[in-house]
Amino acid sequence: MPKTYLLILGAPRSGTTLLTAMIGRHNDIAMLNEDFGDAIDTIISKPIVGNKLCIPNQIELDRKKPAWARLLGPAAHDRLYRHGYFTRRPEAARSINEYLSTKSPLKVIGILRDGNAVISSIVRRGEQTEDTATYRWRRSLEILHTLSQRADVDLLLLRFEQLVQAPEETMHRVADFLDRPFQSQMLEGYAFTPIYSNQGIDPERASRHKAEATDFALADRFPASTALYDALVEKAAPVPV
Repeated sequence: MPKTYLLILGAPRSGTTLLTAMIGRHNDIAMLNEDFGDAIDTIISKPIVGNKLCIPNQIELDRKKPAWARLLGPAAHDRLYRHGYFTRRPEAARSINEYLSTKSPLKVIGILRDGNAVISSIVRRGEQTEDTATYRWRRSLEILHTLSQRADVDLLLLRFEQLVQAPEETMHRVADFLDRPFQSQMLEGYAFTPIYSNQGIDPERASRHKAEATDFALADRFPASTALYDALVEKAAPVPV
């Protein structure tokens, strides 16, 4: 019986790590966190194997890390990164379309988060420029929209706000999508990621940018991207909050 592949996608700082940790707590699922190579092909003993990658800095629709760049040592790679060479080039050696072309069944989960929250967090915690942060949020929407239009893509869209405000209901929806029974330990995923330091899932994270009065005027500056976001939110799995 072929194993099912799972790809978790979203903009940086959109909740991909928390979602991955929660899904990975399931007994039938093995999750990789930001593997840029082919490790997903080597995982055995689980019916579902997955990888989480952020769009577009880690994975793109068609582009991938050039073969010569994979031969660089860490020092040379970091030097090029600091000089901006990899700012808009994905880190992964496999594109999204290459994942989709695999002979094994593939399921994709995309997570959405308000642009003000994503951009603010990328700038503050990711130490990137506002231009880079804005580009990553906008490009993630373009790619998720493209995937949502394709009949050959088995896609589930989720909202970060629902994940932190209604985690159990959201994980039930994820389990159903993956054809697996819900397991309560999925709600303990926050404890198994080193960058999520809270003692539980904090629902206030969903509106932190509002409390901080963060507003990048995205609707005025990028109306097309805002429309894409709204359209994707409409398509997202309904989860009561």
